[in-house]
Amino acid sequence: ASVSSKDLRDAQRIKAMLHFIHGNYARHLTLKDIAGAAMISERECSRCFQRCFQESAIGYLNHHRIRVSAGMLLETQESILSISKQCGFSSPSYFGKLFHDMLGCTPKEYRRKATHNQATPNSQ
Repeated sequence: ASVSSKDLRDAQRIKAMLHFIHGNYARHLTLKDIAGAAMISERECSRCFQRCFQESAIGYLNHHRIRVSAGMLLETQESILSISKQCGFSSPSYFGKLFHDMLGCTPKEYRRKATHNQATPNSQ
């Protein structure tokens, strides 16, 4: 099957927007900022993300931030507050809520489970 020009255009736009998100997730980003990275309207940006990921651009941004923060919780001793700020969350409570919604536990529980599993590899 050949790739349509629309699919190709979406792929180029998504690539530009993902590059922008991955490079700037720590900053306060808006839909306008993300759309601007691909030089398209906010509506087209939303449609493009919906077509490609079945989620909004901001939803993707938040998922990326949570993935990065989860890695930082495991790899650093930084405070949860510091990690939430470094990952672009202005509100630690919103960070905690999103983290719990996406990963099923609080950042503190996530870190504790991981360090517990490392400390007792032969248990169970």
